[in-house]
Amino acid sequence: MLFIIGLLLWNVHIRKNAEQIIYEKEERLRLALDGSRDGFWDWDVSTGSNIVDARWCRMLGYELEDIEPHIEQWEKLIHPEDIKKTHPVLERCMRGEISHFTNEFRMKTRQGEWKWILGRGMVVSRDQHGNPLRLTGTHKDISHRKATELALKKALDESEDARNSIKAILTSLTDGLIVSDRNHHISMINRTAQKLLDVDEDRAIGRFVEEIVEDLVFRDELGAILSQEKETAAIDVEMLDKRHHDVRIIQARFSPIYDKELIPSGAITLLQDVTRDREMTRLKSEFISTAAHELRTPLTAMLGFSDLLLESQDIPEQERREYLQIISSKTESLAAIVDDMLDLSRIESGRLINLDQKYVSLKQTLGFLIGQYRDSSNGHHFVFRLNDIDTPLMIDENKMAQVIENLLSNAVKYSPQGGTVIIETHTEPHGFFLSISDEGIGMTPAQIEHIFDKFYRVDGTNTAVKGLGLGMSIAKHIVEAHHGEIWVESALGQGTTAHVRLPLPEFS
Repeated sequence: MLFIIGLLLWNVHIRKNAEQIIYEKEERLRLALDGSRDGFWDWDVSTGSNIVDARWCRMLGYELEDIEPHIEQWEKLIHPEDIKKTHPVLERCMRGEISHFTNEFRMKTRQGEWKWILGRGMVVSRDQHGNPLRLTGTHKDISHRKATELALKKALDESEDARNSIKAILTSLTDGLIVSDRNHHISMINRTAQKLLDVDEDRAIGRFVEEIVEDLVFRDELGAILSQEKETAAIDVEMLDKRHHDVRIIQARFSPIYDKELIPSGAITLLQDVTRDREMTRLKSEFISTAAHELRTPLTAMLGFSDLLLESQDIPEQERREYLQIISSKTESLAAIVDDMLDLSRIESGRLINLDQKYVSLKQTLGFLIGQYRDSSNGHHFVFRLNDIDTPLMIDENKMAQVIENLLSNAVKYSPQGGTVIIETHTEPHGFFLSISDEGIGMTPAQIEHIFDKFYRVDGTNTAVKGLGLGMSIAKHIVEAHHGEIWVESALGQGTTAHVRLPLPEFS
């Protein structure tokens, strides 16, 4: 009997110790949960019962009595999109594939808002077949962290959008752009600048600007911008174009980049190829000088012979007629110059050359002009191969005469030693063709490239043949106004051939 009593007392003692251990563990768990402010849940899989504590409820703005102690309550509160992602992970844990699970999901608060929750849990007991009987875990409010993450993601997205926008702007810039720091290191360079400087981005970034643009004045001007000696600066830099083996003129414009203290932290350099502009400026200057000379020459002759006729009453009739013929000839030359300048004015203002088009062949025009040049150019031999010359064309006869006269004039002027001038015509299904060839000085490929430029003359020296450098440019506009095309083939020292194609009219 004493043995049984002792055994019972021993069992009571063991139970109290066990209860004390459980109490201590639960107390530690409660303190841990209090410290972390996590909510606790306990799910009985067989009954569906899901017991939650007050912290779990208050996290969502509820009281304990507001929450139904069943797993369906949790499923009603979780966001429909998130439950689809949560279930697969939960099921893997229940199957024993993972020891515990962690999920982030949104749950609806009492105020109807969505709060981000970090859910953790694990299976704490299974039956003899390994099926889960009980799961426990915690909920943690991570709304603040998620808001920070979303704000950061939005900022990154906006930053990326801004970066892409800047990149798009830089790519679309027609000017080259270089951004450098206060130490002259390149931090950004767009494609236009890469092309102008013949350097790729990988080779340029991080290098000194002066290593890419090797020019002392460029270096000094950039330094003056960064040292605040100047607020802006612009210079022309001559650079060798390795691809075309030519010298290009690049205009560089500098502007500082200021930091918060308004001290230059770097510089923006804009690059523009102004080779063409500078050449046009030079050609315009030459044109003004040449035009003044060309205008003065006939005017001087006209005034001189006019004075003779006015002051001398006894000039023989034949001599008087010669003087009048000279005045008339110089007047025609002056009128031709004025016409060229008026045509240039129309072209410069973007207006089309006015045409008075009619159905007419070039037979009469060519015959008159060829006869005129053959009579006045004794040193040249003219050859005619005029096929299909009677073909009717829808043209302005006077304007086309201006084109043909310019081509004949060039053939004679640029073959000063004489030689053969060949005039050919023929038709093909896609047009009427006229070609005028000479055996003169010819042109280089570079000269051919500029032959239709305004103010351009093949020989710009003081001993060059006369002309304003407008003829071929105006001829091109006249031909194109007829929906035709004009082009030139030439070789230095071997002569030149000018080709014109005019469209054939469509008769209804």
